[in-house]
Amino acid sequence: MTKYELTLTNEPVGQSYRILLEHCFRVGSTFGVVVRDYPELSPSGNLLQKAILSAGGTSSRGSDWPGTVLLEEEATIIQIPTSEEVFQIVVEASRRLFEWVQPGLPEDPFFLKKDGAILLGTIAHERDAYLAGTLEELNYLAARLPGLFAVPPQPASE
Repeated sequence: MTKYELTLTNEPVGQSYRILLEHCFRVGSTFGVVVRDYPELSPSGNLLQKAILSAGGTSSRGSDWPGTVLLEEEATIIQIPTSEEVFQIVVEASRRLFEWVQPGLPEDPFFLKKDGAILLGTIAHERDAYLAGTLEELNYLAARLPGLFAVPPQPASE
């Protein structure tokens, strides 16, 4: 099966952000965020990190996650299985995709599918994000979110 990618050219905000999250929580099996060593998270960012971890999230140190490869440093990567509880935590944390930037929030939200394949990767501080999936999944999402994508889904580079 050919995999496709769809790059966001505009930021999902409000209702379009919620539609994107609903899709990712339905299709994905893991939600993740990253906490860099600097700058330190704000008090509200720390509360969010604790909420994710207390809901069953795990943390590990690493230098790569969907959309990013660090060359000389590591960060804390937090991952948690998708659930209604986690959906509510994420929806209440932000109303925009690119708001996930430290110190206010953990960075670079991402979603993985059951097989570990990337569903959504972001580089929030660069206002960059992409979705991966089947042509049918991405066309469906593009139709529900008009104006967020400049070009139709493209075959993913292997």
